[in-house]
Amino acid sequence: MQIRNIVQVALLGVCVAGTGLAQTSELQVVSFAGAEGGPGSSDGSGRDARFHSPSGLWGDSQHLYIADTYNHTIRRLSLATGEVDTIAGSAGLAGSDDGAGSQARFNRPSGLWGDGLYLYVSDTGNFTIRKMRLSTGAVTTIAGLAGEAASEDGFGATARFVGPTGLWGDDEDLYIADSMSRTSRSIRRLRLRSGLVTTVVQLNDTAAAPEFGAGLWGDGSNLWIADSSAHTVSRLSIQFQHRNRMSVVAGTSGKYGAADGRGAKASFNAPSAIWGDRSFVYVADTLNHTIRRVSKESGQVVTLAGAALRPGWFDQADETSRFNQPAGMWSDGRHLFISEKGNHAIRRIRLVSGAIMTTTTAGRPALDGHTDGPPADALFSGPFRSWVQGGVMYVTDLQSTVRTISLSDGSVTTLAGRPGAFGSDDGVGVTARFGRPAGIWADSNHVFVSDAYFDTIRRISLRTGEVTTLAGSATRESGAQDGVGPAALFHSPGGIWGDGANLYVADTLNFTIRKIVLQTGQVSTLAGSPQNRGTADGVGAAARFYAPTDVWGDGVNLYVADGSAVRSLNLTTRRVQTLAGSPSTPGYSDQVGRARFSFISGIWGDGANLFVADSGNNVIRKISLGTGAVSTVAGSSLTPGSDNGAGDSARFYSPTDVSGDRDALYIVDNMNFKIRKAHASTVGAVHDRARSNGAGAAANARPPASQPDTPTATAPRTAGGGSTFSRPVSTAASAWTGVAIAGHRTADGVLVSEAAIPAPALVRSARIHAEIQNAATTGIAIANPNAQAAFVDFYFTDSSGLRLYSGSATIPKEGQIAAFLNQSPFAPPESLRVNLGNARTFTMSSSLPVAVTAVRGVINERSELLMTAIPVVPLDSTQPSRAVFPYYAVGDGWTTRITLINPTDDLASGVIELWGSKSSSFSAGAAESFNYTIPARSAWTWSPSATGSDMRTGWARIAPSRGTAPGGMALVAYRSSGVTVTEAAVPAMQESSGFRVYAETAGEFGEVDSIQTALAISNSAQTSAHVELEFLTPDGEPTGKNLPITLAARGHAIVPIHEPFRGWVRISGSPVGLVGLRGRYNERSDLLLTAMPAVSETTAISASGVVFPQFASGNGNTTQFIFLGGPGAVN
Repeated sequence: MQIRNIVQVALLGVCVAGTGLAQTSELQVVSFAGAEGGPGSSDGSGRDARFHSPSGLWGDSQHLYIADTYNHTIRRLSLATGEVDTIAGSAGLAGSDDGAGSQARFNRPSGLWGDGLYLYVSDTGNFTIRKMRLSTGAVTTIAGLAGEAASEDGFGATARFVGPTGLWGDDEDLYIADSMSRTSRSIRRLRLRSGLVTTVVQLNDTAAAPEFGAGLWGDGSNLWIADSSAHTVSRLSIQFQHRNRMSVVAGTSGKYGAADGRGAKASFNAPSAIWGDRSFVYVADTLNHTIRRVSKESGQVVTLAGAALRPGWFDQADETSRFNQPAGMWSDGRHLFISEKGNHAIRRIRLVSGAIMTTTTAGRPALDGHTDGPPADALFSGPFRSWVQGGVMYVTDLQSTVRTISLSDGSVTTLAGRPGAFGSDDGVGVTARFGRPAGIWADSNHVFVSDAYFDTIRRISLRTGEVTTLAGSATRESGAQDGVGPAALFHSPGGIWGDGANLYVADTLNFTIRKIVLQTGQVSTLAGSPQNRGTADGVGAAARFYAPTDVWGDGVNLYVADGSAVRSLNLTTRRVQTLAGSPSTPGYSDQVGRARFSFISGIWGDGANLFVADSGNNVIRKISLGTGAVSTVAGSSLTPGSDNGAGDSARFYSPTDVSGDRDALYIVDNMNFKIRKAHASTVGAVHDRARSNGAGAAANARPPASQPDTPTATAPRTAGGGSTFSRPVSTAASAWTGVAIAGHRTADGVLVSEAAIPAPALVRSARIHAEIQNAATTGIAIANPNAQAAFVDFYFTDSSGLRLYSGSATIPKEGQIAAFLNQSPFAPPESLRVNLGNARTFTMSSSLPVAVTAVRGVINERSELLMTAIPVVPLDSTQPSRAVFPYYAVGDGWTTRITLINPTDDLASGVIELWGSKSSSFSAGAAESFNYTIPARSAWTWSPSATGSDMRTGWARIAPSRGTAPGGMALVAYRSSGVTVTEAAVPAMQESSGFRVYAETAGEFGEVDSIQTALAISNSAQTSAHVELEFLTPDGEPTGKNLPITLAARGHAIVPIHEPFRGWVRISGSPVGLVGLRGRYNERSDLLLTAMPAVSETTAISASGVVFPQFASGNGNTTQFIFLGGPGAVN
């Protein structure tokens, strides 16, 4: 039986090899199933054209010109026919070359303005202003120098820009919003005849890097400015060159929102484009996803179209329409044309004849969902792997389902599982449950599916629809045990392939290849060694795999997609050899003998060749089994997209699998939520056959459902010099909590940073503030103390709460992941071009309780790394109704930046009140307040200003008016002689009537290596508070020293501990807020401040012991652990 099946497979391979797929050097790609749309660069008519985050617009009587920002091109749309063509630049090729048409190069062009003869372009990424002659397409640089960012006036190439965006001009001058920078933002004037660039007016600096810059429009007398950083619409008088006065017409600088109203009563959220007529200016309110209208006379603001903070793609009237990051605007008087970064589309609003009506003129977004039906109507939520058998394509989909697609008509149905119903139950059809269906293979009677979440191999009867578990156990922990049926264990099984008698499994996180005898369910390990990751070739258990994700066989060899390589496993000798690529070395090259792949998610062969889904490079590759030659047959590594076409003119967005028959190759285009079809062509081209729905690929970017190469999880290490997670174990029945003080010294032995990291409670979901810009980066450590693997999903959100990128990782039992957010496994592939500088929060969820710690790392002006522990906001516990920051400081070199994190999926708003005085007295000072509004899942940042040169300290209260109290931190920093010396994050907290905090005072404070702890205590009540400080030894025994304190209503106390002390301080009495302030003078006599966390006695302490997700030792790093026992425990 087995020999017969092997012969049949071998013969099938020879037969298919003669169909044309084997001989072609390129593939013709078309759509097969799923909704049309997504990013791309194709020219075409109307919705058949594709864009990639278009922004600036300008038009004349015949055409609309479009800055196609992430394609690095200038496009033209015929207003009469809807045809779109590319008139300058080359899609995916960034550069700064002057030249005609496709010979020119741009780098993220954004703003446009024309005079009928020339089109002027703000080439943002090159920091230059370009000019294109409309009749010839010739492009020249007229101001600025490519790659040189500064704010300097001058002639032509001697001028410098920090990030030009919006443009508007007249016969003599071109006005430039030089705004894509935190500082040196301004409105510049370029004299078109002389080339002289001068600064007209300065714009306010911003706390964060701008996401969209500013847009301009002029009416001859005034220049109107939509400033995304200030959230305002302003008017600048330009009628008299020496009297340029600017005033805010609508909105309030630094305050964002979505309110209609007059003047300062209205609010915007990153408005970035503007156009006007005699009576009104129209504003693209980018992060509100709306179109607003402002009266030029009264400043009255109304919302014309879209709904605030509700992105989408829907053509309709008024507020029922939906937009996604409108970023460009131009009008012909009758219609308002709008470019959308999130939807990759050009929309049009009819301004006359009654109701406001929105239509899509060109382009369209990618759409996701779960809908069965004809190919154009079907939707996928995350198609992952596929197999073709008997005229049907079987597909695993993210929402725990198995789908089928008819190859004859492309119709889509659900074979098993129910959308969004997560589980492991066997059953018939939709009554069965799956966790994360990954690999799939079928014969004439059954479909086999690997469930990467529940570590099982499932079997679906094609006759009855019944789903049964063939091997593995959904209830036991992950493992590598061989055995029969449920006695065998897997660890995130991925791709599978069968020969009729056996099923072969890429057991991804065991780093092995397994075999299942289909008749008996007997599981054995063919090659690799469980939990021993590597790249070595060898026989059987001597071989090593790096990240085996998928398999395909020809009856003689099994071919394995292993990280960034393809390996072969001889099924007789069990010898493993590397066929192409290097498992642990990603890249892109078709060079013979030195081919490189990024991350290979799927593999399939026709007997003569292997076809590879190189998801990290967004291409389909072919490997000749005869010669080993590697070639790219479809897609381009330059940029993701959704374009159909031949060879490298086709575009994919994270393709995760390929499968085929004698007629065609089918490609699972994961991030475009569709299935594509490719066939042999002398020119090469790609189609979609199954399509999908969603709010745009950029907004919903996420990696494949299972990508084992990205989780660089490790088992604990104990050798010094490394970093890992530590789990001290309690010596008594009651559990512990504690704090770790992490120190970092420079190479010459100077202590430059101390961070106090509290032992976290185990959580299943949490959110942190994400900062990945300038010199600051957020890092996170996640430890899994459980006896089985934990599956972690994560996503980033921007300032409007939209997802920038999402992914997943697997942490082995008693393992950890620790990285900065711009590193693997959290950072998106470079090919996706996701700007993590726009991230505001990072949210994770885990299948098991895990410990999470977050830090903020910043490089100061001495190029030294300062580390600060920042709060982790749990999402699986009840959020408080109010919270306080027990300490802030401003003035005399001290600054405080308050960040609030919205832990909910709803808008959060309220007031933050500052209380304090200039001294450390116990009396309340005058109150100061500021309103906050935080989009769902996002964060809000505000910095109190200092009044005068004196230092002012105090406390802050968060008073929500909508939703629960947000989490967050008050980041207190001190600068001395222009150098940031220290930073400490004071977490938002609930008041309590009982706290313990670790304190230490040693040496003469002010001398080198001296330490002193002070306690900052706040009272938010309208009556006085009475507390008692009890000083305990490190073992928790009373020292006999107590100190009673009375705080006035709304009062604040800073209590320094002057005498030598090391131990715990217990604070009890009235409910108060508390944080320890640990000061330490280093070898330079710089004061380092550390916020010592206070442990509330009302907080439940885990009975499983303390887990510190990360500690560091060696290379200048030290970690000091301090533990606190519960009642009856030993410290």
